[in-house]
Amino acid sequence: MANKILFPDSELVKHMAQIAEWRHEHAPPGLYFSSVDELLLSPETISEFWVPTPPTPEYEEVFEQLLDNPEFCQLSACYRNSALAALVQPDVAYAEGYAMGGMVQIPFQHAWNVLPDGTVVDCTWCGRESHVGTSGLEYIGVIVPQEVVMGWVDSGEPVGLFDWKRLPALLTEPPDWLFTKT
Repeated sequence: MANKILFPDSELVKHMAQIAEWRHEHAPPGLYFSSVDELLLSPETISEFWVPTPPTPEYEEVFEQLLDNPEFCQLSACYRNSALAALVQPDVAYAEGYAMGGMVQIPFQHAWNVLPDGTVVDCTWCGRESHVGTSGLEYIGVIVPQEVVMGWVDSGEPVGLFDWKRLPALLTEPPDWLFTKT
């Protein structure tokens, strides 16, 4: 997966590290992770870092289909867009975490899709020009298993790992799938 980079010296990672440090110092007792920032930066979790790059030829058609489908590209609906794309398109994963760059110069909770070759597909924020590696966008997050995304959709509850209803349990007792396999 050529376009995955593990925790480079980036503005997104620096900003999140500062926030994680402050939240850790001020967190109530009993939390496994003091914040989403700490969870995503932890070497214990399956977090990954991505920058937009063009898809490999093998996935170019899927990439184009996602960007051309207005159902997946509604503004201000990243969780919905990404979940729907992941459930409709085989081989498309749902990812959630923080993104930053372009016009958004602070880490912003966000959801996007990832192709099997590691290509980010962000139908909510990005036009085609943002997927060529020149936009300055950076993403850090986790790929959520499809059965978890399907459970959210089937339950009728809001989609999103960091939804305010799920967050206390996530930070106190994170699910096993969130941790790296050793």
